[in-house]
Amino acid sequence: MPRVIDYPRGSFKNALEIANAVDYLGGNCSVASCADKLQKKVSGAFSALINAAAKHGLITYKKEMLATTELYRVYKYSYNEDEKLNTLRKSFLYPILYTKIYERFKGKELPMNMLDKLLIRELDVDESLGSRVAGYFVDGAKKLNLLENGKLVTYENLSNISSDNDVDDKEENDSILTETEVLNTRNSSPEDNQSQPLSINIDDFVVLIKGPGMDTRLVIKEDDDLDILDLIVNKIRKKIKEIKGGA
Repeated sequence: MPRVIDYPRGSFKNALEIANAVDYLGGNCSVASCADKLQKKVSGAFSALINAAAKHGLITYKKEMLATTELYRVYKYSYNEDEKLNTLRKSFLYPILYTKIYERFKGKELPMNMLDKLLIRELDVDESLGSRVAGYFVDGAKKLNLLENGKLVTYENLSNISSDNDVDDKEENDSILTETEVLNTRNSSPEDNQSQPLSINIDDFVVLIKGPGMDTRLVIKEDDDLDILDLIVNKIRKKIKEIKGGA
């Protein structure tokens, strides 16, 4: 079963844009409809943005369908600006990784010059994404006034966020993108993939990768898709080292 990524692969700003698009389309829509609304292509990079919106608790994802969450609806119908800001902060800190960063450094100076290294060494962020994820956290924290003068301010409602994040694995796997889906592949069996012809444009680059626990088709249309390809290659490289080490 594919591993679930425990951190957003897009900025909080982009995650909110995804949720706003789903809301505009009635609060429930297909991935393709959401992409059309935002004038984007359905690609690995777009799937990463959907992952981010789901990780921030703004949407759910199931069987190629997106839907806004109760947390998003609280944000949309906030009674005042204070409630709206608190809801956005709650959404921003919703990912487990972001909660861990906040709990560790709240009231202290955030080590921004080495945050990417800390994420990779201590919090299991893939080395090819460490710098980008660190940037997403810093940018979002600044915009929501959680990071002031280099320090993370104390946010009293964090305890509620931690309890909301305490969901079982089955529920999480049903509601957010798995790693395989983020790499632009449908949740189908190898037999399904063999029976379905590839539908690609003549100008598209397509990479097919099959192996232990992996059956991926990656359509490369943007630079971000190449980053995803690097991520796949790195994981294959690590897997090969593990196999050789155990031999």
